[in-house]
Amino acid sequence: MIEKIPSSEKNVLGFALKGKIVDADYQQLISKLRTITAKEESICILFELNDLQSISPKASLDDIELALKFKNNIRKFAIVGGEKWEKELAKLYKIFIGTEVKYFPSDNTSEAQEWFKK
Repeated sequence: MIEKIPSSEKNVLGFALKGKIVDADYQQLISKLRTITAKEESICILFELNDLQSISPKASLDDIELALKFKNNIRKFAIVGGEKWEKELAKLYKIFIGTEVKYFPSDNTSEAQEWFKK
């Protein structure tokens, strides 16, 4: 499941990825991003992975599609999590989207949101 994290900034989009993420979850997220990027040229995305259990293989491909499809719209991308692989994921995102990507340890969602303002 992917839940939207409230933000006071209209161009900051936060999402909490929880439990097992499947293709349908990413398709909904991609649809939301299409709608938002039609209105906002530049966006910041935050993925909070604290409660993530797994990602299906198809959803993993959707994740790459998301990065490639919206790379020209993403100004900054933050990943919040507590696992070593999540820190490595931030490095992969930097390769795919070629913009500022930063990893924040668990429970630092507010710090990540502040980073977007800089």
